[in-house]
Amino acid sequence: MKFTTVIAAATGSILLSSCATKFTPAQREALSTVSVSPTSVSSDAYSEPDGGDRAAAGMAAQSGVTSGTGALGGLVGSLVGESIAATQNGIFKGKNNQYFSAVRANTPNLSAPVTSKLKADLKDDRFFGSRLRENSPNQIISEVTSYGLVRSGKGDDDNLLLTPKVAIKFALTDAAGKKLAGKTYLGTGYNHPITKYASNPAETKKGYEMAIRVAVDQFTSELALKSAE
Repeated sequence: MKFTTVIAAATGSILLSSCATKFTPAQREALSTVSVSPTSVSSDAYSEPDGGDRAAAGMAAQSGVTSGTGALGGLVGSLVGESIAATQNGIFKGKNNQYFSAVRANTPNLSAPVTSKLKADLKDDRFFGSRLRENSPNQIISEVTSYGLVRSGKGDDDNLLLTPKVAIKFALTDAAGKKLAGKTYLGTGYNHPITKYASNPAETKKGYEMAIRVAVDQFTSELALKSAE
């Protein structure tokens, strides 16, 4: 599953337009306990390293919107930007394809780190800390929907830098299965050339752990806002 500019832009608009309304008194009472379910990883979540400048593609789409041509301009700008990014990625892949299998082999399983980070954050949360249980009808569910290395810039030697990027869908559901909080949050990690990720599993793991931390922190911040009195 690829990270695309269109999806990223749409996600961003959703995040900006969403307000963290507080739990009602009845919801607070019902959330007497909560458990964290093991994180799942979508079967098509992993993407090969992407050397296309997706940020520039997003700027092209935004430029089309603000140029006075509205949604149509945004669509045209997005298509042009994506075409350029796809060309860049093709060139990048041609130069670096020999590293892709090693990068994949060094990519850690993300399920346990996400689950562990969620539990650690909630244990320290003012509202949820005392309510955290191994089993509860109220559940926090998470799914890694996409992950992989994406272009993040260039180094001093003009080599492309890549960062681990994850998209994680979170939900807090009550005993009836009703969603009370959560959405998809993105996280990115450290910046390195592809050769580093291909040769150093420890650095790759650290990068993904940082990306997970960024995404989980956004969700637990949402929960903190909703549970604040």
